[in-house]
Order: sequence, then C-alpha cells, then structure tokens
Amino acid sequence: MELIKDSIITFFSRILIRSLGIIPGIIIARALGPEGKGEYALLLLVVYLCYAFFKGGVEDANVYYIANKRYSTEEIVSNSIPIALLLGLSSVGIFSLLFPYIQQLFLQGVNSLFIFIIIWEVPVLIVTRYLQNILLGLGRIVKYNLIEIFSTAVVIIMVPVLILVFKLGVMGAVISSLCSVLLAGVVAMTFVGKYCKMEFKFNPKIIKDLLIYGIKGHLGEIIYVFYTHLDIIMVSYFLGIKFVGFYSIALTVQMIWYIPFAIGIVLFQKVSSSSLEEANRLSSIACRNTFFITTIMAFFCFIGSYYFIPILYGYRFVPSIKPLWMLLPGMVFLSGSKILNSYLFGRGKRMIYTYSCSMAFVINLVLNYLLIPKWGMIGAAFATSFSYFVYMSFVLFQYLKISKNSISETLLVRRADFINYSNFYLKLKRRIAKTY
Repeated sequence: MELIKDSIITFFSRILIRSLGIIPGIIIARALGPEGKGEYALLLLVVYLCYAFFKGGVEDANVYYIANKRYSTEEIVSNSIPIALLLGLSSVGIFSLLFPYIQQLFLQGVNSLFIFIIIWEVPVLIVTRYLQNILLGLGRIVKYNLIEIFSTAVVIIMVPVLILVFKLGVMGAVISSLCSVLLAGVVAMTFVGKYCKMEFKFNPKIIKDLLIYGIKGHLGEIIYVFYTHLDIIMVSYFLGIKFVGFYSIALTVQMIWYIPFAIGIVLFQKVSSSSLEEANRLSSIACRNTFFITTIMAFFCFIGSYYFIPILYGYRFVPSIKPLWMLLPGMVFLSGSKILNSYLFGRGKRMIYTYSCSMAFVINLVLNYLLIPKWGMIGAAFATSFSYFVYMSFVLFQYLKISKNSISETLLVRRADFINYSNFYLKLKRRIAKTY
C-alpha cells in the first residue's frame, strides 16, 4: 500500500506539473508560432542533453546508498554536492568549446545568445537533482515533488508576463526557464537542510562508491537520453526548426509516461531497501498495472488528440497529429521498460541498462536516417516507436531471467489487480466522505 500511496502522490504531482506546464507551452506556441516553439524546444533540449551527459549518475547513487543505510544522509550530502558543482561547471566550459560543432549539427537557426544564457541552467540542475534524490532516498516523496511544482509555477507566472506583456519573445521563455531552475535549487537546499548539515567534505571511500555506482549506469543514461531525443535532433537536421515546432507538440504524448515515471521513482527506492522476494513481487505488480493503464491512456490520447491539438495550440499545429499517433505505441513500450529498469537499478544491475540503450540507440539512429527523408516527421515517430519496442523486449528478457517471474505475471493484468483498484477507490471514497 505504501508503494501505491507514494506512487499516486508522485503521479498526481507529475500530472499537475505537466498540466500546468501546458499553459506556457500553449502561450509560446500561439504567440511565437512553429518557428518560435521549435527554437525554444531546441534550447530546452540543449539543457537536458548537457545535464544527462554531465550528471555522472550520482543522483541515483544518493537514493541507493541512503535507502540501504550504507552511509548517513550528512555523509552523502557532504560528498555528493562538491561532485555536482565540479561536473556542472565543467559542463558549461566543455559545451562552450564544442559549441561551433554542436551548432552545425542541430542548432542552426537558434539564437546563440539564448544558448549561452540557458546553458547556465545545467550546473544548477545537477545540484538540484542530487539534493532532490536525497529526499527520495529518505522517503520524503511530498517534498521531492514540491520542488518541481514550485519550479513549474515560476514558468507559469513569468511566461505570460514576459512574452505577452513585455513582448520578449523567445528571450522571455529563456529567462522564465532559468528563474524556475534557480528557485528549484533554493527550495531543494532548504528541504535537505532540515535533515542534515550541508557542508563540503571529502571522504575518498564515499566519493569512490558514489562515482562507481553512478558510472555503471551513466553511460547507459547518456545513450538513453540521446536515443529518446534523437528523433527531434534528426528532425531539426533534416527538416529544420519549423518542423521541430510541430514535432515538439507531438511529443506532448509523453504525458502518458508520467505513470511509469511516478511508479518507477518510488519502486527504485523500495527495491533498494527490500528483500529479493519482495522486490520481485512489487516489480511484477507495478509493471503489469503500468502497462495496462498506459495502454488505456494511449487509446484515449489517440482519440482526443484530433481535437485538443487544434483547440489548444491552433490549426497551424495540425501537422503534429499524425506523428503523435505514431508515437503512442512507443510510449506504452517505454512505460514498461521504465518500471523494469527501476527494479534492475534497485538490485544494482545498471550495466543491463547501458547495453539495452546502446542497442536501441543504433536502431533508432539508422531508422531515423532512412525514414525521415522519405516520410518526414511520421518517419521519425515510427523509428522511435520501433526502437522503444526493441528496448522494452531486451529489458524484459533480462528482468525475467533475474527475477524468475513469468511473462504473464509481469505484463498481463490480473483479477486481483482489479479488486485492488476497487478497494482503493472505496477506501478513498470513505476518506473523502469523512472529510466532508
């Protein structure tokens, strides 16, 4: 029940964040058009890719070592934050050196000034995520989610003011994003500071353990992030910034992914601190129910997208609908792999993640290269969905081999699950009735 409760808290927090985040996205799309939306999408992509490349995987190590009580919270904080600062500042310097080559690859048409402003989000983001995952390791799920809720609120407030009132265009969106990340960092430091002193200390053994655990899966994380964003990079390379704007709207389908994201975050912490038998049981329940729910959500998204894209973003973005449909199966496959990876991470099997991501990356790259020139955005979406299927299949095979669970109990929802849905609904209904 604790897994369900924490997952629901995280899920609804993510839905709230994503739902509220649609508001500035709509404003940017309507005020700036496909070109402006595409430029801002590429700016955010730069931040995300740099963050993924330089974070070092230590944020997951923080959860792992706090959850299994190998080290104290103060020891983890004192040794991981200096690592975060070093990696974050290195990211800005290395990106600046490589910028001319990166610009030629997929940033043509993007204002260089905006890039060198928004890149400073990366050091702050790395520190914030390290602190945020310390809260996750402590089981402070509400505070973990509050950080991003506060961050999203800043964007919601600032984007309309800077874009609609002060007419700052893409610059207004960049300033809003930077301020939101800075606030998230301040809130994270405040929350973690209530549980331990925040000092800089260097314990070689702790730093070594953090880095070894992080590096085992970090290469896989880099490959994963690049391969799950390869489609938008290739769309920019082959089709240009306007089509990036269209494709970024198609990627709103990623809202489906917040269910496995929410459950996976909580499951990682539970598996890290549970026995093997309990971890096997929890992971199979989480995977089959996630697969079932995301399939239903994908169906409704398929039907609803024909209407909500023109209504929310305007008829200029109708070309986004068909790529969105093509991405839906991939989102369902990706949902299952997120749950299974959380199990593998919690059992310390991070290298499987690296192998599976590498294989899927190559498939996605080849298919994007072959299909985008022929089919445009639909080709990119098909390549992505197919690579997610391959990725899910490999991760599932490894999970079944390690856990000894059957494929049916891992993927097929059971009668007992529906009974649990009903019991949870009745319990929630009674609580609401008592409240009022």
